[in-house]
Amino acid sequence: MTKTITTHDEKGFDWIDITAPERDDIQRVAERFGLREASIEDSLQPDHLPKFEKLRDYSFVIMRMYAVGRES
Repeated sequence: MTKTITTHDEKGFDWIDITAPERDDIQRVAERFGLREASIEDSLQPDHLPKFEKLRDYSFVIMRMYAVGRES
């Protein structure tokens, strides 16, 4: 589910927060922002290690977020 999309602040930065994404969620974001297929596939792997990639058209980040006292 896409929770937050903040688009183009004064520095041209977009933050997209997607929790437990399904292919349709990622595909909509990918089409809107021109993401590569490899980024889509990485996003769909729940056990993917955190990563940062500086690509030609965008920077791509996968992070793990932890919440104390909440079920994942």
